[in-house]
Amino acid sequence: MARRQSRRTTVHDNEFESDDNDCLEDIERQFRRMCASEIESDEDSEDMVTFRQRRRINRISDTSESDNETDQNSDWQNVTENDTYSSSIEFSTGDKVQGPQVPSNCITPLQFFSLFFTNELVSKIATETNLYARKIINSREVSVHSLWYNWYDVTVNELRAFLETTRQTDDKERTSVDKVAYFLSYLDEKFRHHFVPAQNISVDESIVGFKGRISFKMYNAKKPNKWGLRLYALVDSSSGYLYTFLPYFGKQTTDALIHPDLPVTSRIVLHLYNNLQQSIPEATGYHIFTDRLYTSIILG
Repeated sequence: MARRQSRRTTVHDNEFESDDNDCLEDIERQFRRMCASEIESDEDSEDMVTFRQRRRINRISDTSESDNETDQNSDWQNVTENDTYSSSIEFSTGDKVQGPQVPSNCITPLQFFSLFFTNELVSKIATETNLYARKIINSREVSVHSLWYNWYDVTVNELRAFLETTRQTDDKERTSVDKVAYFLSYLDEKFRHHFVPAQNISVDESIVGFKGRISFKMYNAKKPNKWGLRLYALVDSSSGYLYTFLPYFGKQTTDALIHPDLPVTSRIVLHLYNNLQQSIPEATGYHIFTDRLYTSIILG
């Protein structure tokens, strides 16, 4: 029994040795293949390095040639020697001083308000109010319970102004634009009279909030006041003072602009600046800032 067991053990040991030899041979074969592939890759990389070096050498030689050409043509010439430059226009407001043009005794808000809403303007507003009231009363049968039944003019002087207005108009039908044009023109004149803007001024569009029933009411969803009256304004950039403005009433506004041969946006800027020149005839050198809607080569 002991001999059989030893023989079996010997057979098993021989099998293990043969398996180990086979494994070693496989490892050697794989190692040889890896070495051969590394040698091939090294040769390829050497070729790539050589190609890159040659390419770099070519570039260096090209730059050196360009440097030589630059050295040969190193004589610079002044191409702006004969150019002419327009002289800058000096800023001036003539004999007027920049800033507010108000009496020294004007201190309270009411006094400042009275500079623009003068007695003349308030009287005109009252006259137009009475005119409108008479038009309503005469156009319908007024009930005794109506507010119009006990209507009376504010003062005798305003009633006389009303009668004078009706006599001058000669019963001519006026549009809604005609009824407000006087007041806006009056305010615009007062705005220009009581202020002289600094050198930097701006032209832009503004919407005065209003939701009443009127034909020239505008709507712009991008504005803070979406419903209202459109104004083109020239503003003093340093203080934000509204110097002059142009209300938009539609086609009749654009038709009345100066320079009819130019685009409308350019005409608006020139129209507002013309108002400034009428109030300050000696004004020169103003800088007008606009957004892209009004900017153009023509204005430049």
